[in-house]
Amino acid sequence: MENTRATKIEELDTIRLTVPLEGPNVFDDKDIYQLPVGTKGTVMHIFWSGEAFEVEFVLFPNPANHKDFVSVQIPVRADQCEPFFGDSLKNAV
Repeated sequence: MENTRATKIEELDTIRLTVPLEGPNVFDDKDIYQLPVGTKGTVMHIFWSGEAFEVEFVLFPNPANHKDFVSVQIPVRADQCEPFFGDSLKNAV
């Protein structure tokens, strides 16, 4: 695939998972959260020229209370995600 802005993922871009993953809460690593396909996150760092990314997922376990959130930050391979150019994290899972 040609490396264009439509396909290239850069730091602070939003990505969407194409496979389910899991990861620990950065505030309490004993809490493991499931990240289903479609979960959106922010790219914090790029590894190996775009072969993988460090991605932060901000989750709201109780959708009625957006003051309580969980941050899951995990490595994601390029074949496990796709760029998301929609409404950023407005519709995050």
